[in-house]
Amino acid sequence: MHRNLYSSLLKVIPDQGTPVIRWGVFFYLILTLHIQSTFCKRVVVVPVPNVSHTRYLTNVARALTSYGHEAWVCMPVSVAEQNVLNMTGIHVLPYSSKEINVVEDYMRYVRDAYWEDRRVDMGRMNTILLDHMTMMVEDKKLEAAIRGIRPDLMIIDNVPHMRTIAVMAYKLDIPFAFVGPLYDPIPYRVPFTTATMPSTLFPHTHDMTFLQRLISFAIHYATVVFEVFSHTDAVRRYAPDKPYLPIRELTSRSEIVLIESDPVMDYPKVSLPNVKLIGGTAVTEAIPLVEPFKSFVDTAENGVVVVSFGTYIIDLPNSVFDKLLTAFQRLNLKVVWRVNVTSPDPEKILTSQWIPQNDLLGHPNVKAFVSHCGQSSQYEALFHGVPTLCVPIFMDQAYNAERARSKGFGKTIDLKIVSDEDIFFHIQEIVSNPSYAESVQKASRLFKLNYGLPMNKAAFWLDHVIHYGGRYLRYAGQTMPGYQFYCLDILSLLILVTAVVCLVFYYMFKVLLVHFLNILRMYTSIIFLLFHVLANLIHRFYCKDVQFKSKLS
Repeated sequence: MHRNLYSSLLKVIPDQGTPVIRWGVFFYLILTLHIQSTFCKRVVVVPVPNVSHTRYLTNVARALTSYGHEAWVCMPVSVAEQNVLNMTGIHVLPYSSKEINVVEDYMRYVRDAYWEDRRVDMGRMNTILLDHMTMMVEDKKLEAAIRGIRPDLMIIDNVPHMRTIAVMAYKLDIPFAFVGPLYDPIPYRVPFTTATMPSTLFPHTHDMTFLQRLISFAIHYATVVFEVFSHTDAVRRYAPDKPYLPIRELTSRSEIVLIESDPVMDYPKVSLPNVKLIGGTAVTEAIPLVEPFKSFVDTAENGVVVVSFGTYIIDLPNSVFDKLLTAFQRLNLKVVWRVNVTSPDPEKILTSQWIPQNDLLGHPNVKAFVSHCGQSSQYEALFHGVPTLCVPIFMDQAYNAERARSKGFGKTIDLKIVSDEDIFFHIQEIVSNPSYAESVQKASRLFKLNYGLPMNKAAFWLDHVIHYGGRYLRYAGQTMPGYQFYCLDILSLLILVTAVVCLVFYYMFKVLLVHFLNILRMYTSIIFLLFHVLANLIHRFYCKDVQFKSKLS
């Protein structure tokens, strides 16, 4: 192989020039290739198979290429074919499009449950997600493709059910890292207290009531006992030839964990040297709009409202669509609306099944954002300083909406129960009340000051662990067994010692009590005997006294 490479290099060296020059060029090329092979590595990125998650991890992959690395992003064929992602400088690693059906089934289920006001069956939801994981991990073609790339690092989407992908990395002996929105201190062994860390399943802030703290306590410690989103024995199931590790212990061995959270958008959180809070990697600087969006927004004298409920909410129930349309038509603003309906008023309302959301939010004419408050959408609004009317639909969106409301970045409504009058009023309030824009624009400046473009921060740390590894960043709690980390062995010893001491005291008390009762019984007998003797003496004395008096009489 090296002989062929050197022969190829000799062919590109010019024939003209002295031998010294020719050999100088040859050694320069050899040195360049050596430097490239030393510093340029291969990375495979595995996002959740939908557009929004693939977009933010694609941003990270693209930022990594600026360090000279090669990046492959795994995605279903159906996602790649949508052509809405910036794949400049990135390789696509496609796999079976049936993967997307699992995620679509999940999203359709929770979406329909919201519109029909039904409770989400967590068991069914979990089954759908586990099926998705099984399909990916058991995909032999995908595994063979990754094996053929021989990556130096696998970057896994940091959402609960994607932890199982770490088994694939473990099976192929690939170091792995997590990048994504999930802040779960339990698998990463981050010390925390449930009193200040609300669950993202509920619309709570970090300043919780007693009942909210009770809910937070129950949810977080239930996850200590139960592994809900992955199989505890996933290594035994999917990598039986490797030494067995529980999924949580495997997860804690990641090189680094980059969490899309920060104290500007979210609440302050505890972290560790290898658990970094980096903000939302979906955000990018806005680029000039394309048509028809450019002319529509540029000519909006009073401003524009951008409306989007995410990738999977473009088909709305008629009743919901009608009241939104009525509210938008009353506004003195233009509206760009992501929805699967042709606009009845194209001069005022531009509808499309896809919109350049980030670039729209970065346009100076945009005054407000009506959003479902997905993680990426919320960070885009923060980055560009646009106040939001939050319309949470499912999962963590209610939590996201509440944090935006509590920080003064916008207001929150329930789309199922509000009227068109309410929608109109809330949009007008956000646009006309300067406090919302001032709050979010101040936060935007603070966010940019601290994080810049988060995808660049993510790329820096990933490049760092590619070259230096993440072992030195781990603290002992991330490598020790769970029973040691939670001090179960110490607690067991303390419980055992306490039980032995209690048992000793119990038997001592029992012996002393028996001894005391025996003594008490003995002294009681003596006292009774003395009383009996005394009574006899008194009786005899009394009888003699009576007899003596009778004789005298």
